Amino acid sequence: MIERLIVKKLNNKTNLDLSFEPDLNLLTGKNGSSKTTILKLIWFLNSGRIVSLIREIVFEYAELTTSEFRISIKQDSNSEKISVNFNNDPTWSLSQQDLRNFEFRMHPRYQKRFHEIQNKSIPTVFFPTFRRIEGGFSMDRHDPRFHSDSLKDAMNEFSERLSSFNQKFVASISTDDIVSLLTKEYAEINSKINKMQKEKSDSIIAKIKNRTKDETSILNDIQNDIEGMENERNSLFKPFTILSDLITTIFQHKGIHLSNLTFGDVSDSVASEKLSAGEKQMLSFICYNIFTKNSTIFIDEPELSLHPDWQRTLVPTLLNQGNSNQFFMATHSPFIYSKYSDKEIILSNDKGQ
Repeated sequence: MIERLIVKKLNNKTNLDLSFEPDLNLLTGKNGSSKTTILKLIWFLNSGRIVSLIREIVFEYAELTTSEFRISIKQDSNSEKISVNFNNDPTWSLSQQDLRNFEFRMHPRYQKRFHEIQNKSIPTVFFPTFRRIEGGFSMDRHDPRFHSDSLKDAMNEFSERLSSFNQKFVASISTDDIVSLLTKEYAEINSKINKMQKEKSDSIIAKIKNRTKDETSILNDIQNDIEGMENERNSLFKPFTILSDLITTIFQHKGIHLSNLTFGDVSDSVASEKLSAGEKQMLSFICYNIFTKNSTIFIDEPELSLHPDWQRTLVPTLLNQGNSNQFFMATHSPFIYSKYSDKEIILSNDKGQ
C-alpha cells in the first residue's frame, strides 16, 4: 500500500505532504494543479524508475513511503547530482552521465540497488488518459499505406516498455488487452483445474485398487473428493462468475463476447469491439480490478467517455469487487468525488468542473 508522499518544489513551486487512504484517494483540482504529475511521481518512485522520474518531473526532493519500503530522491540546485536513499541505508549518488548511460547499460554497482527497489515495489496498474484507442473507422487492408497490425504492434510495444516487473501500464486498441488478460487468466485456471482433476483421479483409482476400507467408506471418500474438487473448481472460476454477473447488471447487453469467451447470455451477446467507448472503459476497469489483488491502481480521469450515471457507480463498483486494491484517481468529475469527501485530496480550490 502507498502510505505517504512528500515533495518539495514540485514544478519549482509546490511543497506537498500527503498521507493516503488504504482504499481510495481522489485527486481533484483544475488543469495544471499537478494531478497527473502526482500519479506519475508516485508510480515512478514506487517502481524505482529514476531515469523516467528525473526526465519527466521537475522537483527538488521527493520521498515515498509504502507498506514495504521508503525511498527518497534529492536533486542538487543545478540538477547535476541525484542522491537516492532507500530504507535508510547509506545514501548513494547518480550523475546525469550515469542516467544517460542507463539507456544503454546499467553499471553492475547500481543493478543490485534497483533490483532491491523493484522487488519491494507495490504491484500496480496504471491507466493513463490515452489508455484506449477505440478502434473502428476500418481501413482498406488492400491499401499498401495501411497495415492493420502496425498500430496494434506499436501500442503493445509502448505498453510493454512502460510496464516492468509487477508494474502494468495499460494502453491498447479497442479491447485487445482485455481479451489477452481474460484469455491468459482463463488458461491458467484451466491448467490448475486439469492438474487438480488428474491428482484426484489418481487418488480415487488408488483407493479403489487398494481397497483398504469397506466399499461404503470408499464410496464416501470418493464422494467427498468429488465434492471438494467441485468446490475448488468453483472457487477458481469465481472471478469469472462475478465478472459475468457484473456485466449482466451494468451493461445494457445481456452478454459480451470476447474472443472465445462469452460473459452473460450467450444467445444475446455483442462482440467487445462493438461496444461504445464508455462501455469499453468500464469493462476495462472491472476486468483489471477483478484479476488484480492487493495492488495499487492508478486511473487518470476515470470519467472519460462515461455517462454521469456510470461515473456515480464506478467507484462503488470497483470497491465492492473486494480485492483489497488501493485506488488513486485524478478527476474533474463531481459525480465521482462528491460522494467521497473524506477520500479527496484537493490540489486547488477551483476543481475545474
